[in-house]
Amino acid sequence: MSSPSLLQEILDDVRTELWRRRSQVLAGLTYVLVGFGALYLMSSRGADSGQWYDTQERTTLAAVGIALLALGVLIGAVTLAVDREIRRGLMPGAGTGQLCSRGRVVAVMVIAAALVIVGATALASWG
Repeated sequence: MSSPSLLQEILDDVRTELWRRRSQVLAGLTYVLVGFGALYLMSSRGADSGQWYDTQERTTLAAVGIALLALGVLIGAVTLAVDREIRRGLMPGAGTGQLCSRGRVVAVMVIAAALVIVGATALASWG
């Protein structure tokens, strides 16, 4: 078996597995986006250190955080829609590819939406 065909087979297997678990992949992406968005938003609250490497304005950090959080909420909504379609098509007793806890995704989306509101309010008061 040649290397290109082996690599192609591996990539096909990865693509197939990602497609089969697409709601879980989207949920993971939601968690990552919300996590990084919260980090950016919280980092905007710190004072400027005055060091040469501290070049980002507070408003820029807050805006990036708000954008990542909003994108996390959007991807979370897509995740729930995809999971609903997967659950609708499953046979009774089959459990592959669906989310273990839809409530966890909803809770993360609610927290992210609250952080977007708080961040947007803070950003408006800084401007």
